[in-house]
Amino acid sequence: MIELQFIPLILLLLLAMLAAAFYFAFWVARRYALPLMDGRARQQRWRVRLLQAEVAVWSLWILFAVYRLLLAAPLTTTLLLLLLLLPSRYWWHDFFPGLLFRLDNEVGPGDLLRYEGRNYKVEAVRSRNLRLADGQGGLIILPYRLLKEVALAKPAEIAVLTPFFFSVEANISEKQIEKYLSECPWVAPSQAPRVRQLEEGRYEVASFAPNEQIREWQEQYLLDRLRKEGAQKG
Repeated sequence: MIELQFIPLILLLLLAMLAAAFYFAFWVARRYALPLMDGRARQQRWRVRLLQAEVAVWSLWILFAVYRLLLAAPLTTTLLLLLLLLPSRYWWHDFFPGLLFRLDNEVGPGDLLRYEGRNYKVEAVRSRNLRLADGQGGLIILPYRLLKEVALAKPAEIAVLTPFFFSVEANISEKQIEKYLSECPWVAPSQAPRVRQLEEGRYEVASFAPNEQIREWQEQYLLDRLRKEGAQKG
């Protein structure tokens, strides 16, 4: 006859106290230590290193906990693990891809992300998904399992900006085009673009960007806004 063994209460308390100590230490590091570092890029580098340390510590804790629980009550521990893992398998489908993504990328709020031909600004990096803003007032929650090919870039404010020019055709005023550009998340507020009318319905935009990718994103953002404006009028 198979009998279920009781897991010693002292063992459960020890494992719980150890987990609480680890959680509190990492929470303090994220909440108070990271913001004290100079520079956003440095903060994000250390955010990845802190995540690496968390993965290592929690992996060791899980191995230690499972080992001790199996020694104390093998059958009970096996049943508990099955009861915990089977209902939560869908949760892990997003968690593990997200963990790999965050370990491979120094990504944080404010970064720029291009996904499936559209540009977004990262609002929040979560354990199972990214919260993204599309620059037009829309927000989306993107599960990590849906991420395939993405391009990441840092905000223009933290890079050396160089001028560039492009032209657009629109039946609106210069002020309206400048307003659209001021709302673009990939334009540095310290270097506002300038708009000059070349002829009726055609304008030249003088803007600033740190690289070719950001230039393309600025131009595409403006073209999308102008296309949306034309569709509304039509």
